[in-house]
Amino acid sequence: MGNPELPAYGAMKRAVNSLTESAAVTYGPEGIRVNAIAPSHTTTEMIRTWEENSPGLRERLTAHTPLGRAADPEEIAQAAAWLLSDRSSYVTGTILRVDGGART
Repeated sequence: MGNPELPAYGAMKRAVNSLTESAAVTYGPEGIRVNAIAPSHTTTEMIRTWEENSPGLRERLTAHTPLGRAADPEEIAQAAAWLLSDRSSYVTGTILRVDGGART
């Protein structure tokens, strides 16, 4: 979703998606899988710092998240662990959304 406050951030996220897909096509024939994780807001030090400068940030982010909460960093790590495991051996070029249903 576009954000008038962070246009460069949005462009960078889309560039990572394109790079992931292109690298998967390039390196797939060599047996190399390339995937990315697209998390939504996660309880991190960055969010805590941002909240200090922008009161109400967490509530605004949560309002756009159907699951009604921020992710715990462990939840993002579990998604990464799955992508690194043999259980995802036929997954490549995927941007895995770990976002509680948010489309940010």
